[in-house]
Amino acid sequence: MITKKHVNRVLRLQCFMVGAPFKSISPDKPNWFLEYSWTMKREALFVDLLTTYLWLSRRARLALTGNGWRFDGRCRGIANEWAWQYGWKYKD
Repeated sequence: MITKKHVNRVLRLQCFMVGAPFKSISPDKPNWFLEYSWTMKREALFVDLLTTYLWLSRRARLALTGNGWRFDGRCRGIANEWAWQYGWKYKD
């Protein structure tokens, strides 16, 4: 299934950014995104990488948004939304 494939890629990148093993997270659990933390700088890098991935992959855009339109502001907005909704908590 396309959607699961691209969502898993994004989750793998998110885990990689904090050194978390991908297999250790369970997005089905409530508040799974509170298990790890990152800095604002690390989150900004994640948003940049996710923006690039979305820019380059029409299928990823389709999987995450339902349409394949591509322009930088939209890709960055999707990446920011992902980080806001599903990003790790901030380090103290």
